[in-house]
Amino acid sequence: MFAWDGGTGNNFDLYVKVVGKENVSRLTHKPSEWLAPAWSPDGRTIAFERKSASDSGIFEIPAIGGPERKLASVAFNYTPVMSMSWSNDGRLLTYGDGDGVMHLLDHENGELTTLAHPAECDRGWSPAFSPDGKRIAFLCERNNLFFIFVMRPDGTGVRQIINEDAGPQNLTWTADGKRLLTNPRTNQLLETNLENGK
Repeated sequence: MFAWDGGTGNNFDLYVKVVGKENVSRLTHKPSEWLAPAWSPDGRTIAFERKSASDSGIFEIPAIGGPERKLASVAFNYTPVMSMSWSNDGRLLTYGDGDGVMHLLDHENGELTTLAHPAECDRGWSPAFSPDGKRIAFLCERNNLFFIFVMRPDGTGVRQIINEDAGPQNLTWTADGKRLLTNPRTNQLLETNLENGK
């Protein structure tokens, strides 16, 4: 799965490609300024954020193709940290809006909940569910610096993981849920142990 703009710089659509196959399938047909997709846990659906001049928001589409469905209207003002993440049961989606506020979207009933970020954070970005769905990693922006935190989905158990500026980015958990993969301003892929921050 990938977004591609065809060389225009402002014409992104969503595509999928089966590993080992040559064919590429185009899923969306509404050129956008940016897209941020995420597979559902069962692999049947792709949720994605779309930033465009006329139709920004949260959408989903079958992974094999078909009509897309709008789940929520959102205006994304800051594309570097646009990201989507599913809970392990496929019920919840978490994302950050364009103003540094993080949300949980109930996929089944459309209910939207705001995720509270710590008081010391000016804004919260790039929330990402752990593989077991029990924690959410996110970026805490403070004085234009970005620090990595972890909390439970109910907002409790907040803990800072990295004390250095991580820069705006998306966060990825390892499959065992013990580490985070990050791409800080050093342009290196780093693996951080959540127990000791190293």
